[in-house]
Amino acid sequence: MKISPLFIPALLSLLLFATGCMAPGRTAPKIDFYTLEYDPPCTGHKDPLPVVLDISRFSIVPDYSTMRIVFKDKPFECNEYVYHRWHADPADLVTAFLRRDFTRSGRFLAIEGPGTGLAPTHILSGSVDAFYEQDHVDTWESVLELTVTLFKANEPDISTRILFQRSYKSVKVSPTRTPAGVAQAMSLAMEELSGRILADVVSAIPRQ
Repeated sequence: MKISPLFIPALLSLLLFATGCMAPGRTAPKIDFYTLEYDPPCTGHKDPLPVVLDISRFSIVPDYSTMRIVFKDKPFECNEYVYHRWHADPADLVTAFLRRDFTRSGRFLAIEGPGTGLAPTHILSGSVDAFYEQDHVDTWESVLELTVTLFKANEPDISTRILFQRSYKSVKVSPTRTPAGVAQAMSLAMEELSGRILADVVSAIPRQ
């Protein structure tokens, strides 16, 4: 097959472009990953409730359904960092830390999760309604909003099945205007909301 001389310059340009991305000595930009870090809420030593609680995986609104850290610096705009990301989907982070905190609290007979095979008596479901960095002129903030619903697992009467549904919000100032500072502030926000949700769940379950 003969190649027309007219196509040779275009072909050479295409080859140079393709090989340029793989030039020796060039490395891809580093991606930094972040997670939440905080101690589980302290609830004191109390007898556990006779409850097996299933904490279902939280859903998440589309704006924040990404591992990239979302930030807002203008009204009606959402932006994402390319090289700064959460180590897992925010919905998975929230669910995992709630399961950890509820388990460590010792207030329940068991927390049902993947692989436990336990039949739950109660179910906690929820959604991540906000999980982002809010930029102001002088400060950055981490904004976390959750909505949770607690209901009995085997109650056919809908009027008594749902124990409560509530929304929670926490806004924490980042110690530095960096993604690492945002992760630290988001950890404080998660710590606060986890403690509030835990207290509300314990209060809502009738003592037998």
